[in-house]
Amino acid sequence: MKQSDLNVSLQGNNEGMSFSLDQPIEEINTYIETDIGKQYVSPLEAFNHAHRDLYKFIEERNDGPQSITYGGIAGGRYGKQDPVTPKEKRYLERWEDTRDSIDIVTEIDLEQNGTRKFYWDLREADPEGMAQPFSMARLRTDTGESLGLRVARQYEPDLLERGGIMDSTNVDPEYTSRLRWSNRDIKEDEWGWIQEPYLLAALDGEDGIHARLDSEYPEIPELTPSYQIIDWDESPGRKSEAGKDLSNYDKSKFEMAFLYEWNEPLFDMGMTDKEARRMGEHAAALHSTGLMTFLDRKPEEFFVVPHEDGYRIQQKDLEYAMHTVDSNRINGRDMQDLVHQTKNGIRNYHSPSSGEIPDVLRTQLTERPETVKESRAELMEDTDPEMRQWMRDCTPMNIDPDVFYDQAKLLEYE
Repeated sequence: MKQSDLNVSLQGNNEGMSFSLDQPIEEINTYIETDIGKQYVSPLEAFNHAHRDLYKFIEERNDGPQSITYGGIAGGRYGKQDPVTPKEKRYLERWEDTRDSIDIVTEIDLEQNGTRKFYWDLREADPEGMAQPFSMARLRTDTGESLGLRVARQYEPDLLERGGIMDSTNVDPEYTSRLRWSNRDIKEDEWGWIQEPYLLAALDGEDGIHARLDSEYPEIPELTPSYQIIDWDESPGRKSEAGKDLSNYDKSKFEMAFLYEWNEPLFDMGMTDKEARRMGEHAAALHSTGLMTFLDRKPEEFFVVPHEDGYRIQQKDLEYAMHTVDSNRINGRDMQDLVHQTKNGIRNYHSPSSGEIPDVLRTQLTERPETVKESRAELMEDTDPEMRQWMRDCTPMNIDPDVFYDQAKLLEYE
């Protein structure tokens, strides 16, 4: 089935159904459908092959002779941009051609419920203002079941500078590695980028942050949903036997791919009072452990995730998570941004094209942010600020598959 055919078949059921990863898996295989048959590749090989010209476009656009001047942050880059050069245009057109024509399939063999065939649905957003390439895709069956695929990368430190994040700050781009090489407490004036693979390891490793929260503060929810790690790459520049360019992104030192359950976006139906309280609980989980996501927080990245106590609100994109022990930064900049994005999510869903604000919107814009703040404050009232030092204790010295083998989020499949 071509990707265009898949998109047509799913019209009228845009969100589809989430495929549950909470079931025994026998095998996962990924392949590219070609004129001569199936070419079996790893998930990372497939992802990188589909995006290889996008990688070249982004590097040429950022580091070439007419590079972008950024004036924003990771989640909202803007500034003066020169016209696309002929070379950049060729990369962009080749990527678009590949994206629209490539057929990537992941088959999941279940122990009890047969095989599911998932077709990859690649992102189509305009990449001209991007500082780094896409890191996710949506996988769908022809019956509407969905999974998310995410590629967590360890980037070169200069990528932080490219995004304009270090402008007028003292943020440390190599903060992650310094955590593990220091035997002292993190100081108030220190803050930096916790790269996504290290953050996931710190959260979900044996005796990780989530295990500690469950033991000492069970009322504080976990920050990430269940996921299934399906690929791991510490060998940039690989080629397939057929000679296809399957190399990963040049500025990525390490990559891992994982599947996660696809859930309903939080703001798809406005925001109820209960959802606002759940958002406050999510904020408490972030802030009690010293994490901030204001650099790349967008309303569409919050999801309603089913849980034994009903549901939780989670932000699945933690690519630009920052860490600090400084309450002023957490309570100020990050909390202000969380409230701002909550309002944006409500406003974007409700506001009609005429610009008229209905009464229900006025009420939500006034009441929901206050509920978020109240719910957060209730959970954080009894927490210990020393919890923010956990990141130092739980961040591994090096990323290794063994880091994840004993943690609950890694399902029983390798």
